[in-house]
Amino acid sequence: MKSKRNVIRNTSVALVFLLMLLPSVLKAQTYQVKPGDSLYLISRRFNTPTYSLKASNNLGTDLIYPGQTLMIPTKYTVRPGDNLYLIASRYSLQLSTLRLINNLWDNNLWIGETIYLPSAQGSQAGNAYTVRSQDTLYLLAKRYGTSVQALKAANHLTSDYIYPGQMLIIPDSVPGPNVPGGNGNNGNGNS
Repeated sequence: MKSKRNVIRNTSVALVFLLMLLPSVLKAQTYQVKPGDSLYLISRRFNTPTYSLKASNNLGTDLIYPGQTLMIPTKYTVRPGDNLYLIASRYSLQLSTLRLINNLWDNNLWIGETIYLPSAQGSQAGNAYTVRSQDTLYLLAKRYGTSVQALKAANHLTSDYIYPGQMLIIPDSVPGPNVPGGNGNNGNGNS
């Protein structure tokens, strides 16, 4: 009887230990920007590099504004047997995304090294786009066959405000009603 209790206790302890090792990428941590905040101050508050915050939130510059919701990347400690490709595969990330968020120029990792993973909500599929002057969410949605709501969701935007130089993720097209004019190409080279 005592042996059975020891097995159950040891199994429970091992399970708790394993659960503690798993990063909490399924729980997206967010932060709402307050007046006076800067990316530097937010990165210090969450002990996360500024470049990881920028990459996780598709920011082309350090410009943030009150009310904006930022995704906070999750820390991950490299374990024996890990490599960048396996980590990217395990968390359904593109290798290039993982390298960008961690400012890595190669695929070398060291056991015990801390890297950052975008939150589950931050790893949207789509293409990167740099905002130009005169761009609006409405025009981008129309140009790429998606919706303003999908653009806002993919980029964690709480308002319609975008600015030149900002990096946006253009989500895959969403099915919807046909818009007069067909595919958005007006024949003059401008979409």
